[in-house]
Amino acid sequence: MVAYPKNLRNVSNRQYMFGDFDKDGSKNIDDPKPFNPKVSKYPDHAKNPGYYHNARYGGGVVLLSDELMAIERHNNQRAPILKKFIRENPGSFGRIKTVPSTMRKLRTRYINNVMDVAGVTILTDNRKQANTKVKQIKRRYKFDPNETDDYYKNPKGGVYYAHHIGLISPKKKDRRLEVQVKSKKMFNLHKQMHTSYKKGQTISIFGRKAKKLFKLGF
Repeated sequence: MVAYPKNLRNVSNRQYMFGDFDKDGSKNIDDPKPFNPKVSKYPDHAKNPGYYHNARYGGGVVLLSDELMAIERHNNQRAPILKKFIRENPGSFGRIKTVPSTMRKLRTRYINNVMDVAGVTILTDNRKQANTKVKQIKRRYKFDPNETDDYYKNPKGGVYYAHHIGLISPKKKDRRLEVQVKSKKMFNLHKQMHTSYKKGQTISIFGRKAKKLFKLGF
């Protein structure tokens, strides 16, 4: 039987983020369920179009600290706008950022400014379709221009090509959703980049591949 803390009130933020409670070899910050040794990685979002991550861990067994519970409540408040968007846009898929992953972002940003707590991805066959989809979304939903970026025009780090749109719930300003629109081929390349990034490897080596896909219209 795996031993893990029943009460996290005496566990430091660093231990919570970088420890390995279930001893499965995956740090808590990268583990979707850090108390379950049978779950060591996130589901493949592309194969689980209705998937989104509920931040609660431990099935009610573990008592989170007040701070962690506050982050959890904040994150789960984004679920309605996420599920509504996925329902209205068949084929899109998304997730809610986990508590430890949110904590990592909070080192540099205030929680209401963490735009990608709830995120959705829409995949297209090519860049032209992606541009068309972005125009449709902007006509249909309320969005924040300050949180909307065209990384096709200005590639992030010279390697990342995509559209990011920051949507705002018309009723509650703090209910935000980040929508990413990109071609399927760019998405597959981004997954390779993300794997390298997680391993602490450089992603600049993907620059040439990304530019080639861009020139081919993806």
